[in-house]
Amino acid sequence: GIARKVLFNRLSPYRSYKAKGILFNITGGENLSLNEVNQIGSIITNLVNPRAKVVFGVTQNKKYQDKIKITLLATGCEWKE
Repeated sequence: GIARKVLFNRLSPYRSYKAKGILFNITGGENLSLNEVNQIGSIITNLVNPRAKVVFGVTQNKKYQDKIKITLLATGCEWKE
């Protein structure tokens, strides 16, 4: 899903999933459910370094009706070889 695409982006020169810190925001329309937020959060936290500090937020925006956008900032990543 979308959470995996964010963490395992082939175009990024870094291994985001090994980051020491993760900050992510989920943006969705007014129909974004708490269950969807929980699922996305669980996927991200289960895929990253178990010692990483993870902080997240949620934003509702009418422009994202039936769409979800994830913005992710990772710190302390490893460089891909």
